[in-house]
Amino acid sequence: MRASPAPRSPPGNAGTREAPASRLGDRMTQAYKKQTDSFDNLRRMARKPAGGFCFMPAGVLLAAWWVFKTERIRLLDLRVWLACFELVARRCRLQKGRLPRYHWREIQALTGLSDAGHVRRAVRRLQEVGLLRWDETRITFPASAQDVRVAHADTMYAWIRTVPNRRRKVPVPRRLLLYLARSQRRVLIATALGHMLRCMYYRQRQCVSGGRCKASWIAEVFQVDERTVKDARRSLIFAGWLIPQESPQWAMNRWGLAVVINLSWEAPRSTRRAKSPRRSGRIVTGSPPPYENRKLSSRSRNQKPASGPAWGSKNKRRLWPSTLRHLAQSDLKDSARLQALFTQAADSGLVRPTESQRLDFFAVAEHALRTAERNPCGLFFSVIRAGWWHHISQDDEDRARSRLRRLDEMRPRTREAIAA
Repeated sequence: MRASPAPRSPPGNAGTREAPASRLGDRMTQAYKKQTDSFDNLRRMARKPAGGFCFMPAGVLLAAWWVFKTERIRLLDLRVWLACFELVARRCRLQKGRLPRYHWREIQALTGLSDAGHVRRAVRRLQEVGLLRWDETRITFPASAQDVRVAHADTMYAWIRTVPNRRRKVPVPRRLLLYLARSQRRVLIATALGHMLRCMYYRQRQCVSGGRCKASWIAEVFQVDERTVKDARRSLIFAGWLIPQESPQWAMNRWGLAVVINLSWEAPRSTRRAKSPRRSGRIVTGSPPPYENRKLSSRSRNQKPASGPAWGSKNKRRLWPSTLRHLAQSDLKDSARLQALFTQAADSGLVRPTESQRLDFFAVAEHALRTAERNPCGLFFSVIRAGWWHHISQDDEDRARSRLRRLDEMRPRTREAIAA
């Protein structure tokens, strides 16, 4: 008797073949889980880093960088602000009944400054923006970013909301604070703070070190150049504070370099840069080869660009407020940003806070956009600084008057508000 054939599995059962796309997705998921599990085993945990640590609210840390980037404080002031955290931490174990005493000379020694007068002026500027309260017996810091006094508060809050884990407190090692307080490289400070935000946590009374951080993310958040961020990261690796971990290339492209912060780190005496590799004797004048000299594929499959807006640098939304020292061509084209520039120029004494000067200010922007071929921002600032109003033509003034009319219709302004 012939055996009956086994019944075929109906469509949709477990016996059917899986699509290649689903198998590829499963393999990617398994590879990511394997990579994540292996990286979790490499994380460092300790009750505290060597030398201790200070809790810094992430929002306040970001607000301090915002104030520095908008030129309310200087790099020297930011270094003094970091040194004040170390100053308070040194007096955390005073006996009951004893009051601490703070002096300018101690901050001068921590930052390596040559004059105590720089410290006094830096503390005064920090007090004006609300980043610090200085007394001979007490130094206090703001509890949140809302306590910091800035002109563009809404813009700062919108920028802070783009940073993940912004509501937590960051355990910053005290040795790192001293290292950054002595550093004169703003990109090195930004790179170290970016890695602290992404790779340093405090969980269950333990300092947990380890994570991934992309150089492009630090460059976008802190508004610095990506190449200098990579150079600063090499310096931190060279100094021994960052320990890079092995990771596949596709994971680094997507989530960034896997690093562990050295919890037993001892700061070097200097903040020198990492040594650059030696130049080869062979002179190369052609284009650089592709990564790992791999042969590029000649296939034309799936080469159609995706629909939607392009994500180039020209289409990125600029969150930083306009400043006269860092002008962009988009500032001259945007009437609202140009109005902010006029307010800054009036506060600094470059122009008078009147309607006629406001019209001249906008007319100079139209003149720079119309005549300058290479550097309209440089021409605009030169005319404003020197007061060469005679370069304005009647067409420039007519176009400026139209821009002001549209701006006033969108945001009604009075003469008293402009003068303020």
